[in-house]
Amino acid sequence: MNTIEQKLDQVLTLAQENAKRITALAEMLMTVVERGATKDELKHLATKDDIKNMATKDDLKNFATKDDTKNMATKDDLADIKRDMATKDDIWRLDQKIDGVEERLNTTMDTQKKEIMDHIDGFLGKHISTDTEVTSLRSHARRTDDQLTRHEARIAALEEQAA
Repeated sequence: MNTIEQKLDQVLTLAQENAKRITALAEMLMTVVERGATKDELKHLATKDDIKNMATKDDLKNFATKDDTKNMATKDDLADIKRDMATKDDIWRLDQKIDGVEERLNTTMDTQKKEIMDHIDGFLGKHISTDTEVTSLRSHARRTDDQLTRHEARIAALEEQAA
């Protein structure tokens, strides 16, 4: 089944062909009239084949029916679409708003990133100082443990001597 676009193309083609033929016939007629042509010369001006090849009413009847045009957009539909469409100014204003939001978002993210990095730096500083303290305490505990072990050995030796 032919679509409306195909039918439009067919009618346009027929109309263009007919326009060419009519223009050619008009030019020939003007030439003949200017020369003062005879009846015999005028008989061959347009042949039966030329007339047969022109579009007829029957050719155009199946072009588009009223039902075909019911689903097409009306002038009011097109006016509504045009009214609701965004203009260049609308798009520019929206772009400016987006740029502003983007700048604020970047600023907020930079601020939060700095706060997080400061917090992490503080945590790392505390961790390093705690690690240093733990290392120092282990060393002190080992020395105390060694000293305690030596004292226990001396006490044990003295108790053996006394006994």
